[in-house]
Amino acid sequence: EERGLIAREEKAGMTVVDVGANIGLHTLGLAQCVGPSGRVYALEPEPRNFRLLARAVKAACLENVHLHAAAAAERKGSLALYLSDANQGDHRAYPDGESRHAVTVPAVSLDDVLAEEPKVDFMKIDVQGFELHAMRGMVRTLRRSPDIGVLCELCPELLRSAGGRPRSFFCSCERPA
Repeated sequence: EERGLIAREEKAGMTVVDVGANIGLHTLGLAQCVGPSGRVYALEPEPRNFRLLARAVKAACLENVHLHAAAAAERKGSLALYLSDANQGDHRAYPDGESRHAVTVPAVSLDDVLAEEPKVDFMKIDVQGFELHAMRGMVRTLRRSPDIGVLCELCPELLRSAGGRPRSFFCSCERPA
């Protein structure tokens, strides 16, 4: 369903972002939709997933994809990424009470990554509860992109585990108490 939505909505020449790109399923589809005149920014912090993402983009000869081995956060820096042994799509940027191995990864704000883009047309976000932090790092981007489409996976329990409140997501400028 997600890929079908993307295929219907994204057009040639658009600027799109894949936050939590994993190994590139949506990145490759987005790049195909926007074509060589469009741009895709793909962010994936987990090193193994990022290598697979980069390999897929290279194999598909996608010169319009800009890869970032980083987590989307409120600001530039670094953070601990808690890895799931069972699911390569369930790494988390916060401790969740489970016994997980953590690695330190770079963090970036989407405002910094997208600073040169006059507007962004579409963004897919899937970051296992860290969505609010990613949104807080793109306030300027949202202001200059009033018609942006956002496809976001949300789980209230994971948002709470990451230190947010589910309703705060809909007002990304709201700061935690």
